[in-house]
Amino acid sequence: MKRLILFFGLIVSLLFAVPLAAQDPDCRLVLDSLQPVIVRFNPYFANHQWSPENRMELARMGSERLLMITQDGCKRHHTVLTLVLDHSATRPEMAFWQEETLGLMDKVFYQNVAYQEFRQPFEEAFVEKLSVYGLGRRFNFPVGTRNFICELLYQPGQGGRITVEMIEYIFKDEATLRQDPLPDEHDDGWLGNERP
Repeated sequence: MKRLILFFGLIVSLLFAVPLAAQDPDCRLVLDSLQPVIVRFNPYFANHQWSPENRMELARMGSERLLMITQDGCKRHHTVLTLVLDHSATRPEMAFWQEETLGLMDKVFYQNVAYQEFRQPFEEAFVEKLSVYGLGRRFNFPVGTRNFICELLYQPGQGGRITVEMIEYIFKDEATLRQDPLPDEHDDGWLGNERP
């Protein structure tokens, strides 16, 4: 009987270990198509590394700040920014954490047109939520079709961590464009034009 329970438990754990993308036939994010979030010539980061296998980026913002970015998803695109701060770079004041987070977003999304579109509402909502929840507590808020989950941790003498997760819903028509572009003859942009 114990072997049967153990075997059943193993089967259930293996089922849950299968990635969500493999279980959902309507997965809208092609993981192989994901690219680094930090653009190649971003002046704010040093030692930038991108691993396409696990969709992870590592970069330094000076000797006191290490940034890790991961991407994943299925019907939603999850981008998680985790900035680890050395104890010598942290301060307990709320203004420091606010400035550090907003500066992080500006630097990560350097020259990103999409970020410029939601930057102001993001900053306003973030400042409002941070003033309510403070350090050490997770909070979330929507901005357009994106949802943000934030957590700012401060440990005196040990350092701190800023985590911002951006979750973007992928609409079906956008997924179709990403995965299977329209043939030229069905694209309105080609009507009346001769192809070379």
